[in-house]
Amino acid sequence: EPIILLSEGDGTFLCIEGNTRLSIYLSFSNDQYPDEKEWKKIPSLIHDELTRSQIDELRLQAHFVGKKEWTPYAKGRYITQLVKSGTSLEDIKKVVGGSDSKTRANYYAYKIFKEKYETKFDPKKDNVFPDKTKFSMFTTVPEGGKIAMALELKGKTMDDYAQWVKDDKVGSANDVRRFLEKVLLNDEVYSEFKKKNKSLPDVIPLLPSDSNINKVTLKDASITQICDVLNDTLLDHRKGGSLSSIKDQEGPGVIDSMNLLQIEIKSSLELLEE
Repeated sequence: EPIILLSEGDGTFLCIEGNTRLSIYLSFSNDQYPDEKEWKKIPSLIHDELTRSQIDELRLQAHFVGKKEWTPYAKGRYITQLVKSGTSLEDIKKVVGGSDSKTRANYYAYKIFKEKYETKFDPKKDNVFPDKTKFSMFTTVPEGGKIAMALELKGKTMDDYAQWVKDDKVGSANDVRRFLEKVLLNDEVYSEFKKKNKSLPDVIPLLPSDSNINKVTLKDASITQICDVLNDTLLDHRKGGSLSSIKDQEGPGVIDSMNLLQIEIKSSLELLEE
């Protein structure tokens, strides 16, 4: 897969996309394997002219989907950089696809991550740095969403939520998505959650159980119920190291079924998010 270059017109080139690959080639060519000719050249796609917006589009297309997809944090950071340079969220969405809500969620999450979460750390004092893998904890709580409204009802803000994330009080992003609103709106369970030694996973069992989940047939279950049960089942297997047992028990056809489900979920999400 070629790197993408922009000709500067003076015999030099600016690497637009593929800097990591280029750096590796240079390292091999100059330091590790200076006598091997294969590292002296790298496949390249050269543009004579590119506008700033075209460069941004190339990077968005390369890193928001596909093999070189950025982390959620990197996506939020780049969206923020584009907005600050004058690109609208609507224009960004046209390039990367998906929904307005997903693009805005990335933008808002990066703002909260930088302003509310990162500021709670003092690496010079204790050598503890913000955990960028926690970024998804903030995309899960979009501005004006149900969880944000439930926080407000309890007199809490995103600053409080960021502290919970820092203190590992809210478990995983999946726990937050499925249970935090319910905990906030249940006074008895919320009272337990507020205790210093309690976390969201600790109080989830205290929530009233979904009586429907054990009574309906699989065919009559809601999409949400099916997704939650399937998600929990796979997560338990994966964390417990028993994922391979599914293939042993159900045969190799289970992989085909999961691939078909993945295709259908992706196609359905694209329509639902429009």
